[in-house]
Amino acid sequence: MGELMNLIKFLRLAFLSFILTFHNAFAMQDDSGPKTAGKVSLKISKHELGKPLSVTLESKNLFMRNIEGTEDLNYYYQIFCTPKAMEKYMEGVPREPQEVIGRHKRYFTCWLNGNPYSSYLTFLNEKAALQFLTEKENLLETSQAADLKKEFAENKKIFIGHILLEPGDDRPHVKTDAEISYVFLPAFWGRRYGTEAVENIVELAKNLRQKGFTVESHAIDTLIGTARPDNGGSCGVLENNGFTYDSRGDTVKYGALRHLYTLAL
Repeated sequence: MGELMNLIKFLRLAFLSFILTFHNAFAMQDDSGPKTAGKVSLKISKHELGKPLSVTLESKNLFMRNIEGTEDLNYYYQIFCTPKAMEKYMEGVPREPQEVIGRHKRYFTCWLNGNPYSSYLTFLNEKAALQFLTEKENLLETSQAADLKKEFAENKKIFIGHILLEPGDDRPHVKTDAEISYVFLPAFWGRRYGTEAVENIVELAKNLRQKGFTVESHAIDTLIGTARPDNGGSCGVLENNGFTYDSRGDTVKYGALRHLYTLAL
């Protein structure tokens, strides 16, 4: 009788082990769920050629996503038409509305065609947004505080800027570069959100390379970024994420000297 009971226990354990192994193997085949890379949770929808691709990134303070439709145009107006935000971006002046519409159209086309090398809208997540409002409410202009409170009440997030991941053209002889550039609204400067956002995009770029995404049939192996030497905040964002200054890449661009930074993937 004892031997029979031991046999039953053994068979039960073997069966449970088989079920667990089967479940884990099946779960690993699902490529659409969130992937955690360090401190960043990535989610990339199943890629079908010529169809929209949804990409989201979540980290300690941020929620980031690619463009999702025409309703996102207002976010680009917020950043590209704000004089302070544009002071050291491109020529240092706000962009005309028609140019903003053109940018939005370009990013929207990338989304429609399943191209992940595009714009990523960046938001404070619910916890970080609530903390920001609590700490900064008395320091913001009354109208701005009211607008941010309204946005938070509606979305449980607050928009702070965007990061662009696109084919790099600062080294014309190199076909395997992707460039990172970014603009954040001034109210959110100095809180390391830029550093966190770039960290997320670096992890995304690594993930895209692993998944076999290419730019004009070239696998991306290096990220580049440029920053004016008088823009310490932007230089610091790149350096905090492991980018190395390459003096050979210094160039005058948009009427000002810009340092070139590189990061091997």
